Parts: sequence; structure tokens; C-alpha cells
Amino acid sequence: MAASPSTFARRFASTITGSLLLTVLGACSDGRSISTHSVWGSHSLSSESKGEVRFTEDESDVASLSPKSSFKITEERDGVEREYRVQADADGVLTRIYRVDGQERSTDQAIETWRAEALQRLFRNGYDTIAHAQRLFARGGAELVLEEVNLTDSDFGKAALLRALLEDAKLDEAGLVRSLRAAGGLDSDFERARTLRDAVARFPLAEEAASAWLQSAAGIDSDFELARTLEDAAEHADASASFCVQLVATARTKLESDFELARLLDSLLPRAQDRSVASACLEAMASVDSDFERGKLLTEFAPFVASDSVLHERYRALARELGDFERGRALAALDDATPR
Repeated sequence: MAASPSTFARRFASTITGSLLLTVLGACSDGRSISTHSVWGSHSLSSESKGEVRFTEDESDVASLSPKSSFKITEERDGVEREYRVQADADGVLTRIYRVDGQERSTDQAIETWRAEALQRLFRNGYDTIAHAQRLFARGGAELVLEEVNLTDSDFGKAALLRALLEDAKLDEAGLVRSLRAAGGLDSDFERARTLRDAVARFPLAEEAASAWLQSAAGIDSDFELARTLEDAAEHADASASFCVQLVATARTKLESDFELARLLDSLLPRAQDRSVASACLEAMASVDSDFERGKLLTEFAPFVASDSVLHERYRALARELGDFERGRALAALDDATPR
């Protein structure tokens, strides 16, 4: 599979912006080249590529380069620096060069083993992720990609693989469920949220997948990340009423911020024509302590509950707990919406 330099660099640079566990000192593109640099203590791994690079299906070596292109990987580990460089001439003919501590070396089994393992580490840190996932999928389906996720150390690398799998592979329901559960193993709130948001944007979530998605989302500790993840799900065209009710239950249990909970409930306003959704939202409003936020929500939801006697009374009970101004505005909105 080929790595498109300009496309890949945009993906890679945008992904690493939110990475917390992987130390990345550089990832840049001028439209023709990509360079990456990762550091773990005294261990560093760098790569530079110019032009189109294709790797072998087992990902142990460079298969081809576009004419006048190059690829280089450098690793410093245990006090030893190893380098592998591949260059293509104008006809695409490859020259391969190995160096150890700056000295050129002829190839042997040890060097070939290092090269394959170093490339594996590079891929697991997010390099050429989409093509990497496609190669794995071609060899062993979603199961092999998910095995690679388990073998990847950083949340950045895990999440990049999962997003590539969700974006490009033809997943069946079982593969989707496994992928969503794997997302629940991401420690980074940013990476987990981004992966779940990508998933819900691309797939209609049937019952088992919806349950796996919600379970993974509930593990997001950041109110900001959780709220916008739930909000994206609530706004999905295929979100069912029962799924929206579960979103509200998750938000009510997990969100501590009045602002974030109110924002999530506000995103569900277009679904409030369904009584179960409107009822769940009213229940969640009891957890909103801010008079301003609760009053604003009640006013917006008034048209959807005014004709239901049970929801009407629940609304009034919530309004009576507000200060004079917010209570008056909320009750006036309910009165205006109530059929005469």
C-alpha cells in the first residue's frame, strides 16, 4: 500500500496534536516529504520519506519507491544508532544502505531482523496508519488489526489503527462491536473520544454495537470530551429514541458540569418529539443545579411536554425549584405552549 505524503502528513500531524502518551518532536510535510521523530527516554525512532513509498505486504521492508524518491529510518537504542536508507534513481531502481553508528554495513540476518522490527515499531506509532491497517486487514481481517491494537504500546498508535479500521474496512457487526470495545481500552480521553466520534459518524449502531459504544464512552473522564462525544451521537441521523435515552442516562451519571450536561440536553431538543426522550431529558434536568441553565432548557423543551399531563407536572415541579426570574420565564413558556 502507498503512503500519500501530503494526505498522510495532514492526518498524522492532526492526530499527534492530541497525543498525550507518545512524545513526538516533529511531524511535518512540505507536500513532498514526511518526517517523524518519537522519543521514549533514551530510545528514539525517526523516519524521513520523499515521494511515494510502498511496503511489502508483510511490512518487513520497502517494496518500491517512486522515481527519485527516498525513505530512511533511524533508531537509537541501547547506545547504538542504526540506519536504513532506500533511494530510487530516475528509473525507480532501488539502492539500499545500512549504517551502524555511522559506518556503512553489508546486510546480514541481524540487520534484516532489526529492519523488520524497527519498521514494525514505526507503524505501531502511527506511521502510514491507513495503509498499515489495510495491509493487516488484507492478511487477517479485522481480527488481525485488533491484535495489532493490543500489541501497540501508545494510545496514539492504538487509536490511529482503530480509526483507520473504522474508516476504510468493510466491518460486519461483530467486527464493529470488537472495535468499539477495543476503543474502551484507550486511556487517553482525547483518543477514546475521537475514535468513538468517528465510529458513530460512520456506522448506524445496532443494539449490540450501541451498547459497546456507550460502555466505552462512559469511561471518558473529561466532561468536555464526553459531552461532545455524546452530542455527536445524539445528532446522528440514525440515532434511535432508545439510544438517545441511554445517552441521557450516561450524561446524567457521568457529567459533573452543568454547562456540559445542559449542552448535551440541548442537542437532544430535535428528538424531544419522542416522549421517552423528552421524559429522560426532564429527569436529567433535575441534576442541573444552575438556575440559568435549567431555566433555559425548560423554556426550550416546553412545547414538547405541554400536552402530556405527566410531563407537564414534572416540568412544573422542576420550574418551582428555580429562582423567581427563571421560574417565571419557564412557567410562562409552559403556559404559552399548553393547548387551550
